[in-house]
Amino acid sequence: QGPGPAQVCTRALARSARALAAGRAVVRMAPPVAEMSWLPLPLSAEAFEARELGTHVRNLQKRGARDESGRTWVEWVKAHPDVPEHLRRLLDPAAHTTATLRSFLIAACPEEAVASFDRRLRRARQVERAMAELWQVWAAAKPEDKVKASKLLALIHHTRSDFRYGANYEALGGDPESGWVSAPRSRRPARHTLFPPEPEDLLLAIDCEMVATADDDGALARVCVVDGRGQTRLDRLVRPAAPVTDFRTHITGITAADLEATEYTREDAQKDILALMTPQTVVVGHTLNKDLASLRIDAPIVIDVAFLYSLEGFPKRTPSLKHLVEQVLRREGFRGPDGKGTHDCLDDVTVTMQLALHRLKLADGSETVPRSIPVPPPADVAAASAGCGAPKERG
Repeated sequence: QGPGPAQVCTRALARSARALAAGRAVVRMAPPVAEMSWLPLPLSAEAFEARELGTHVRNLQKRGARDESGRTWVEWVKAHPDVPEHLRRLLDPAAHTTATLRSFLIAACPEEAVASFDRRLRRARQVERAMAELWQVWAAAKPEDKVKASKLLALIHHTRSDFRYGANYEALGGDPESGWVSAPRSRRPARHTLFPPEPEDLLLAIDCEMVATADDDGALARVCVVDGRGQTRLDRLVRPAAPVTDFRTHITGITAADLEATEYTREDAQKDILALMTPQTVVVGHTLNKDLASLRIDAPIVIDVAFLYSLEGFPKRTPSLKHLVEQVLRREGFRGPDGKGTHDCLDDVTVTMQLALHRLKLADGSETVPRSIPVPPPADVAAASAGCGAPKERG
């Protein structure tokens, strides 16, 4: 027995999400830093929806999706009364209108799958607009400033085109009623300037420590923010809204007494972080999606340093922050002598920013910005490579 309609739509949605994340305007090779032709050209909302719906319906077609009457895309488009006669012979979804594509999507997928696609579509559109506005800041800048900007934009694109981005970031966001807030957005098109900011001045790194409550396994308990100049902009303990069931003190270093002594809430953290951001802010983190989910902040422009480095021989394994600090920053004992010490949120966010700045520095004098920088794998991972599924290194 083959997969059901929900499974077919879920798998097709995952494939479409990867395409949405990559943007398809991003070249698969490392882009030349002195030339910005690889940047996506902003589309109208209608053209953007038509392009993404066409891609998604094509993925549904490949997965063998059928409507409630058991018809495939080809059978459906040939028989649907609202499809003009002259278009019924055209089987490529790209040849059809947005209304036709959406009709098949609704007919072939459960309501929650359609809602999930629309949510991802809206977020991808927001990211595309934010990226176009970010580049506009440097549109009239001197060539050397544009080269600097291109390195930053390349790292953002490398994050977006990583195979993990769709699953980790495209589902972020939610209704204000559920506590989500959005990063600042431009009320009008961004204007270029002859004196644009340095790329480092747009960076803001975030790291959080989370505890468990009865209704939230990732409840915010501490948040730290560092800017691109290494200055601490925020460091606060946060009291969760519900009673804590597990402080994870051996990891977080946070105790019940720590949280009892603060009245600072997640809403306070949101307010303070948004006050530090502009529409051009690039949020940096290591597996940043977890921090944003705990904060419930939807930030469109991100750099995930976990995607910018890879383990030699293990391209699909996410390198831990501890391992990157040891291998890239050459700092031993980051998690204590045995590597199992508690996390220092402020230290974590500081080294995360340093890892991002290291990638920017590596691009100096280079014609390309590599998608990822390989580092040797941890000894236990290398030793277990002949076996099956060595556990992910903690930290």
